[in-house]
Amino acid sequence: MASRLQQHNSVLEDIDRAEKSILNSIRNVNKINDLLDHISDSNWRVASYSAQALGRVFIGLDQRYGSRPPPAEDENLNVLNETIRGWYLEFVRKCLSALTKTETQFTVECLHVLMRFVIHESVMESSEQRCFSFANTLFEKIIQSMLNPAADKDEVINVFVKNYYQQYDDVKMFTFMAIPNFLEPFILKVEEGSRKKAKKGVKSKLQTALPEGTYSNLVNNTYMLLHLAELTLNEGELVSLCAAEDLDNMEDEAEREMKKVPSHMKDAAPLKLTIQRKHFTHCWEAFLSLPLPHDVLENLLETFDERIMPHHSNPKRLCDFLGDAFSSRGVLSILALSALFSLMYHHSLEYPDFFKKLYSLLQPSVYFVKYRTQFFKLVDVFLMSTMLPSGYAAAFAKRLARLSLTAPPYACVLICNMIYNILKRHPTCKALIHRNTSADGTVPTVEGDPFVFDELDLEKCNALESSMWELDLLLNHFHPEVVKSVRLLKTPALRKTERIVGKTSIGSYRTMFEENVQWDVPEKVATTFVPPSMGLMQHSGISFTNNWNLTGEGKDGNATMAYVDDNTVLKKATEKVKQLREKEQALMLEKELREDDESESDDDEGEDDDEEEEDAEENGNEASDLDENDEDGMLEPDINMEYGGPADDEEDEEEKEEDEVVEDDDDDD
Repeated sequence: MASRLQQHNSVLEDIDRAEKSILNSIRNVNKINDLLDHISDSNWRVASYSAQALGRVFIGLDQRYGSRPPPAEDENLNVLNETIRGWYLEFVRKCLSALTKTETQFTVECLHVLMRFVIHESVMESSEQRCFSFANTLFEKIIQSMLNPAADKDEVINVFVKNYYQQYDDVKMFTFMAIPNFLEPFILKVEEGSRKKAKKGVKSKLQTALPEGTYSNLVNNTYMLLHLAELTLNEGELVSLCAAEDLDNMEDEAEREMKKVPSHMKDAAPLKLTIQRKHFTHCWEAFLSLPLPHDVLENLLETFDERIMPHHSNPKRLCDFLGDAFSSRGVLSILALSALFSLMYHHSLEYPDFFKKLYSLLQPSVYFVKYRTQFFKLVDVFLMSTMLPSGYAAAFAKRLARLSLTAPPYACVLICNMIYNILKRHPTCKALIHRNTSADGTVPTVEGDPFVFDELDLEKCNALESSMWELDLLLNHFHPEVVKSVRLLKTPALRKTERIVGKTSIGSYRTMFEENVQWDVPEKVATTFVPPSMGLMQHSGISFTNNWNLTGEGKDGNATMAYVDDNTVLKKATEKVKQLREKEQALMLEKELREDDESESDDDEGEDDDEEEEDAEENGNEASDLDENDEDGMLEPDINMEYGGPADDEEDEEEKEEDEVVEDDDDDD
């Protein structure tokens, strides 16, 4: 490993020594051959270092790096210039070849070296001729090598765009000129295939002529370069590549602003917006004439009205492309709506049967398209005109109402807002909501609805004869925001302001699920505020009621009832059992003490007889007192009495009933 590192460092040192020796003396110019050999080195660091050195050598020789040697009287000098020119062309050819292959760090370095050649040659010619000049021959070869379909060139194109394409306006214009020349042979193959009218579903001649995968590379490389183009809107802000070398050496920002465009180049054609827009238009029209893949078309139409149409010299010429995309249905139709609306609104374009095609796009699949909100907003804009026939407006409203039956919650809110706006703009359509019977007097149902959903002709779908019974079904929707939107529609008088179509707090089903999962469940959940008096717990009585507690205060300051959790119920039941056992033990102890007292009283029978007589008299007095209290209704049961419970009362009643039965039998006898 150490030996390889030493060998690598020694090669780099040799390259440095060769570069310095060539620049110091013309006699060492033959060492250029050694540097050219290092370009083919398998180590990309050595190859890149050698390419940088050769770039500095050819620029430093001040011989136009061999591209066009000046005439000289000395024959030996002419031979030297021709030799340097040959080395230069060989070096450029190797760098261009590297751009056509799979991108590496060496490929990026070759791009920088070639662009330095373009800058240096343009600056030298502009200074000598005192007019605008650009090394377009070499620059066009660079563009063609970058766009070569042999490989995907994302990194190289990004470097080119960041360092040159977006920095200098003349680079943009000559790029717009180079791309159509590069695409011309491919466009001819497409036109030849269209003239033969190939069958539908068969690949075009262009796609079959290129190896598999190279056509997609061709389209992707070209689109990536064109998509990043943003024209300068003010001519005073244009920057030329010819001032690049001088600008790098200027530290004063004011001086840099003054010399962005030299005085002898301010009237140059590449630095005029009209010329740039002309070549911009020609370049995009050439690219759009190719059969583009679906993913490229989708990405292109997404920003078509913002990045292409404002800079196009004649946007009406894009009508055919947008019309084909709109007629294809699916996502492309939805994306083409925005650009088509811009042509109709700003450029007075008349599109035949536009509303019929727009009506046909209202399908259940539109709910799940990525651009659904944008689509509904555009449909709302198209239906904004009060000059639209009522039959057309009713057809759109009825079709939207029918689609809401299978729509997700967020789409239901959007549909309700759109129907609200349609009814607001076209009061005649309000009959669809408040109509309870159809024209023949029957109540409209799914089977008896005169509206024909599959009929795409707005005049034949019978929307005005129907009613929006679908809204009554939405009143039973599980989501409260949908119910709120429908109730707003059902009001007799609509508000003055229209509803915002894209305004809804409901997301997709996944978003709704995530929001509900993140809810914080309270520790105590109030199930009811009144103890149940019916059902399984109706016989629990006091035992169940005792398991309820007063917890917290409500908004009115009163205490709220909440059911006690299972642990508290178990604890209270355990305490109750413990109390009952203690009471039972106390009763047994009292009984034992009473029996002991009775055994001791047997010794003195006389005293007991006297005490019994006295007790009998006292009991007689107490019984008379109890009878008087019973008559007054003031008798209260003693909860501490051992006997005399409900069971004793029942036995007394049974004995009375038996006595009555005996008396009745005696009477019969």
